[in-house]
Amino acid sequence: MPWTAVGQEGGTGSSDPVRPAVWTSPDGCAWRRAAVAPVTPDGQRTGFSAVARRGRLVAALGGTYSQVHGNIRPTLWRSDAGAPLREVELLRELFGGGRGITMDGLAATPQAFLATGAYLGPDGNVAVHVWRSTNGADWVRLPPGRAQSSTPAEQLLPRDIAAGAAGSVLVGTSFRVTGDAGFDGAAWYAPAAARQWQRVDLSGTGLADGGDQRLVAAAPLGDGYVAVGAVGSGGGFQLLSAVSPDGVRWSAGGPLSGQPLPADSKATLVRAGGCCAGSSLRR
Repeated sequence: MPWTAVGQEGGTGSSDPVRPAVWTSPDGCAWRRAAVAPVTPDGQRTGFSAVARRGRLVAALGGTYSQVHGNIRPTLWRSDAGAPLREVELLRELFGGGRGITMDGLAATPQAFLATGAYLGPDGNVAVHVWRSTNGADWVRLPPGRAQSSTPAEQLLPRDIAAGAAGSVLVGTSFRVTGDAGFDGAAWYAPAAARQWQRVDLSGTGLADGGDQRLVAAAPLGDGYVAVGAVGSGGGFQLLSAVSPDGVRWSAGGPLSGQPLPADSKATLVRAGGCCAGSSLRR
């Protein structure tokens, strides 16, 4: 099966709206533009943010915004056996609607595709949600556990999801509203058979110890995981990694060299041996 990269084109103004873009490659070096099949007006205005492969199936995550209300409108796409990525027709309220906040991460496990985003829970607080699909077409929103739910004192937002050998990791941000207010990195782990994710301790990683830290990306690394966070530094952000052998125990990794990044920068992390193009790449 070929490599698949996703991104977007356009977006320079009202006469040049965002449009979905896909590329494929047999070896990760030579790339060609691939067809894409939007079904709805939202699909026609989608910019892709993530892609994942599970056997012969490829799933992609994108999104746009309501031109009337400004609500996020996630779009999910599916390809089987090399066919063009085709938008999946879904009830808007499953991912977006008035309760949708963000939709950022997508990963493939041996059992299913998993997507993550922020969605208003039954109690009215933002919760770190996970959606699951075995075929990339039929998606179910899993009820969040208590550790995934925000409180009046702490707001939680996910940014990425990584699937490993024995489970999956969610990474994101915790914003402390009261007391020592500020941003910390946050992470959650669940074994493969679980349907709820538990918060893990990031003390000692440099990504949750006061100041301004935000976890932005994660990927499997051997039997464990690596995550990258943005740490406030001199008016910008410095990238810093953390590593875990099992998704539960985390320790400091090291800094990623370079100048501090602007506050609105984004990062994509791909496992060793892969490559990166556009917004996201998986094999």
